[in-house]
Amino acid sequence: MPGHPQHNPEKAAYYWDLLGRAHELADQYLGAVREAVDGDTLVVVLGDHGHDMYHTNVLSNHLLLHAGLLALYRDRRTGEPRIDWKQTRAYASGYRVYLNVAGRDPDGIVPPGEYRATQERVIQALYRLADPRTGDHPVRLAVRREDVEAIGLYGGSMGDVVFAMAPGFETRNTIGLPADAWLGGRLQLDRVPVFKQTEMFREFSGDHDTALPFTRSIRSLLFLDGPAVRAGRRRVPVRMVDIAPTICHYLGIPFPAQCEGSPLLEAFSE
Repeated sequence: MPGHPQHNPEKAAYYWDLLGRAHELADQYLGAVREAVDGDTLVVVLGDHGHDMYHTNVLSNHLLLHAGLLALYRDRRTGEPRIDWKQTRAYASGYRVYLNVAGRDPDGIVPPGEYRATQERVIQALYRLADPRTGDHPVRLAVRREDVEAIGLYGGSMGDVVFAMAPGFETRNTIGLPADAWLGGRLQLDRVPVFKQTEMFREFSGDHDTALPFTRSIRSLLFLDGPAVRAGRRRVPVRMVDIAPTICHYLGIPFPAQCEGSPLLEAFSE
């Protein structure tokens, strides 16, 4: 991965060859499947996501700690940090930030009348964040829960704030403080990092979960092969939710009424 600080040009050719051999095995397997089916069978090959390279982890809960939105205490028995829910206004899980709302959440402290203002505090904290190594702003999108429905994110598990990262960055919600972060019983914020460089071959340095939904590198491939499938390539990206109704259309059966996608009619001849 040339964009990673630990990239070693001398070893790159070896790993590119290894990756190519893995793809060759997948191609051979697909070829065997295609040869085994009869001429009336539709073959669909689909990847659920691609990958983007991550050189830096953004420790999102550490950021909320610095912003005064999350509070910790030190477990007297284990010495581990624990979230102090009675003083915490927001916490992060993946690409979502949940507010600790009074009347909605156990030990909630954010009054409903301050809900929007607290959302805005979280959003501004995310947008102000800058990588001290490069000066880059890793958060490219941070929006309220009610505004993110436009890109297909909704439901009970969705956070009160949803955000997405620039290429090269991934968010992690793990709380892992250095050994010298506590001075007596007081947490020294200047010793709590927000950024951590990924270590190649020891942790994820490529994934898809917190990238912008428009990032080309996290797209995957869809192949259709069979009778009545048109030759050619579709230029407009296909949505994952379009696959099920497309197969139903091909089989001549109705797709579920709650299906959110549409059949790819142009994939087939009349």
